[in-house]
Amino acid sequence: MTPDNYPMGGPGMAAEPKSSDLAFIKRWEISRSKGRWHYIFLSGVLMWGVPMFFALIVFSNQPDRRTLPGLTIGAVVCSIGGVLFGAMVWFFSERRYKRLASVSPEVGEK
Repeated sequence: MTPDNYPMGGPGMAAEPKSSDLAFIKRWEISRSKGRWHYIFLSGVLMWGVPMFFALIVFSNQPDRRTLPGLTIGAVVCSIGGVLFGAMVWFFSERRYKRLASVSPEVGEK
């Protein structure tokens, strides 16, 4: 790993945040102000789970997935997967935000 690839504040890097980091901070402050469960539902269930459910229906070559029990199981599995996906993205985004906030004292001040 070259010094240019280190995360902000890592070895060989200036403490000045990059423009992509500042854009992330602004977007994440808006998302986190709405709350964890709002983010998990919106990004995980609606933005990941629902498209996966429809992809499962459209691209499935098994006719039993298009029955009511198959659709119900698919909806539940995709919803659970969406919650897990949203929670994982929340966790990693929150970790990145806190790392950036520890390097940039103006982050989080409102």
